[in-house]
Amino acid sequence: MARRRSIGNQRGEPPSMSTVASEKRSSHYCHADRNHLDMRQERAVAASMLAWAVLSEEDAGEHWNSLILSLEDASPFHTFEFGQYYKALGWVPLYCACFDDDKHVVAMALCLTRTLFGRVVIGWCFGGPAGLLQTWQSLPETIAKARGVRHVYFRFRCDREALADDAAALKAAGWTKPNAPMGCNLTLVMDLAETEARLLAGYSKNWRRNLRRAQEKGLRIACNESEISLQLFEAYREMADFKNLGGLLEFDKLKRLSELAGETILLFVARDAEGRLLAFRCVLVLGSKAVDYLAATTVRGRQLHAAYLLLWEEIRALRARGITHHDLGGIDPDANPGVYRFKRDTGARQVSLLGEWECATSRPLRWGIDMAMWMRGVLRKVRRYFGERFRGQPPEG
Repeated sequence: MARRRSIGNQRGEPPSMSTVASEKRSSHYCHADRNHLDMRQERAVAASMLAWAVLSEEDAGEHWNSLILSLEDASPFHTFEFGQYYKALGWVPLYCACFDDDKHVVAMALCLTRTLFGRVVIGWCFGGPAGLLQTWQSLPETIAKARGVRHVYFRFRCDREALADDAAALKAAGWTKPNAPMGCNLTLVMDLAETEARLLAGYSKNWRRNLRRAQEKGLRIACNESEISLQLFEAYREMADFKNLGGLLEFDKLKRLSELAGETILLFVARDAEGRLLAFRCVLVLGSKAVDYLAATTVRGRQLHAAYLLLWEEIRALRARGITHHDLGGIDPDANPGVYRFKRDTGARQVSLLGEWECATSRPLRWGIDMAMWMRGVLRKVRRYFGERFRGQPPEG
């Protein structure tokens, strides 16, 4: 159950808001047969007047991170800084908070939005909304009001552990599983509350051996170095070429990540004795939680086993910051078996996530977006298949 927290002045009034959507108002955005909900949940929702509001950027900058921490299922993807990162990439972040009649926050969502053809808004939420699940069905209406449009397609990927009751509640509220998901709903989670000795003991023999090899090479690990975006891009491009990933990441994304690195966005890098960048890892942090967001290792870094030392030193740094829950950033055993083995051999616990769900103002809009996502996935698979054929051997993980 989420801890409730109020925001605003001493009278408990919320800060200035650009739009409010009442939970009691009927909505055509998420058609639902609410009779399927558990009656106790129904009474709990009806007991108070729940309203979504979009905080101004000024209010969000001041209050957002502390408010999101009051919700037990908050994710490092929910930070104010992560929204600003996507704003720099051309998205419009909406910092949405749901209040009860006592002005306590019961749910929040960082909704990243873009306009399609000037009339439709596409919304995406990393980590999923946080807080009271029964309030989420009003999010598409809130987005539509904030962006001044009629038609909205909204999708989120919820990083809660999968529970049958949650899935049933989402279905009853009109959410559907997308036909073309963007990823696999699996991840690996490490408990960093354990001692370093116990963590190491949980690693596979091969993982520990590669760690020792890297330690013997005299590699240097640093965090949040300045003006390294070009080096990060070159390392990622080298890895993408080696693995035949294609142009999956633009230079501007790495540049913005480098510029925003700080308390909630950490960039760890590994260098050899000559100072050449061998590998990097980007980690998002919120409270006692961390999630790996992006990583790359050069060909030279692979030869020196730099990824092993970099992850180990990252874990040590996170433990020093009081992080106890470390999400290794998702896995796909079929599509990316090498990365899966690398993460699995840390002894991390595999977790099935509630995953991706979608909602749209019309079925044709939802079908159209699903078809576009399916075609994108097919093109990537074809490009990867023929790249491996021409290379003569499949890329390693």
